[in-house]
Amino acid sequence: MVMSPKQRMLTTLSGQIPDRVPVCLHNFMMAIREYGISMNQYRYCARNVADVHIAAIRKYEYDCTCVDIDTCSLAEAFGAEVGILGDDPAVMVKPAISSLDEVKDLPVPDPLKDGILPIWLEATKILSDEIGQEFAIRGHTGQAPFAMACGIRGMQKFYIDIAENPDDERIVDLLDKCLELCKRFTKLQVEMGADFISLGDGSAGPDLISPNHYRKLALPYEQQITRFLENLGADLMFHMCGDTTPIFDAMHEVGNMGFEIDYKTDKVKAKEILGCDRVLFGNIDPSGVLALGTVDDVKRKVRELIEIWKPGGRFVLNAGCAIPATTPEENIFALMETVGEYGNY
Repeated sequence: MVMSPKQRMLTTLSGQIPDRVPVCLHNFMMAIREYGISMNQYRYCARNVADVHIAAIRKYEYDCTCVDIDTCSLAEAFGAEVGILGDDPAVMVKPAISSLDEVKDLPVPDPLKDGILPIWLEATKILSDEIGQEFAIRGHTGQAPFAMACGIRGMQKFYIDIAENPDDERIVDLLDKCLELCKRFTKLQVEMGADFISLGDGSAGPDLISPNHYRKLALPYEQQITRFLENLGADLMFHMCGDTTPIFDAMHEVGNMGFEIDYKTDKVKAKEILGCDRVLFGNIDPSGVLALGTVDDVKRKVRELIEIWKPGGRFVLNAGCAIPATTPEENIFALMETVGEYGNY
């Protein structure tokens, strides 16, 4: 039986075998460029966000759209300042606090009122209403609690705080407030129609902090948000940048969710350790292969990944991270063609 894109995606998330490997592209930057609007026009208008994703999913016919805007919106809602340079996504410009002593006075934002979070939620609702019967909707935020705390305090300063005293009660207080916003925002994303939620915690990867600090300061909060969403009946997926091979065992303890694995990670070990009972998303190199590679490069790498991750199901094909804006359209068509040729079960 040929499944609809949404059926294919939800079947895979449930641990069952679909008709073929589903595709969920993290391609908002490329989609914005192809739609012909600026990052400012996209970031501050829910209708534009929705239209960009609708145009892209209709063009390439993948199975699930990832509603992404940037990796700093939740920290911005806490008062951090962001900036946009050209057509790149917003980046952190100034932390919300200059000292951990200020944490006690930080109110937890309201996602329905603060920053651009209302725009993000409205866009999710529009997408759910207009294409949600046919395609799966991935509600996304680039900031799990640890990553959010890095944005609020400033990444380098937060790492110094951790190195000096990881047991500091002010660090715990900050992470607790980040967890509360994460709960509020993801719950609303589900209510707006997201079929599942993904969170980014790239600041907690082994390229940046030690596995011990990951276990102490990131993993417990990932576990709490996982249990929270499970109680809502929502599926969850974590994105982690860099080579996460050294923390696979710890990641497996997060809970019953999927993982979006960066292209730097050992694919075989990821399948053996995480993919045995978790859904794996990824992990084509977004820059070296999709943006800069040839059509033949794309087809070869997609086929290689299918051969490793397809057996037993629990596999959603995507890039290892966000796809660059300059990616040629023929490379995405080649990706979809290769999945159609080799991804059937």
